[in-house]
Amino acid sequence: MLRQIPQEHESADEHYRLETRTHKLNLVVSNLTDLALSNVVLVLKIPRVEGVGVVERVHAAPGEQASPPEHYPLVDSGPQVITVQAGGISVPKRATVDAFREPLRLYLREPAAGKTIPVMYSLHGRGLSAPIRGTLRILNSR
Repeated sequence: MLRQIPQEHESADEHYRLETRTHKLNLVVSNLTDLALSNVVLVLKIPRVEGVGVVERVHAAPGEQASPPEHYPLVDSGPQVITVQAGGISVPKRATVDAFREPLRLYLREPAAGKTIPVMYSLHGRGLSAPIRGTLRILNSR
């Protein structure tokens, strides 16, 4: 019976590590123009840094229902970069909206303490004459 304990509590452990101990992160997209933007796609590129990661899906508590997978951003954990993509964003003229329908789960563990993580972003969509690109910084202070 003792050998089965890890399997019996696996979903509770995952929920704790990948939900409770993560930072729920959402970004906003602002449209400062007089034209509505539709089918906007936000892409984030987070470098692989020890102690930094992005959860690939929502991990519901045991006995609870997770939000639909299509609400969570698409996460691709590559060897050098973690790519996050959220699509189908509509931004009315002169408005600000949340980028993610379900906040991104970002985890920062001890090896990342004191580091600044540069996050490259690009925004593509109808109504934009060219993609918008830039860098965000995650400051991980203790």
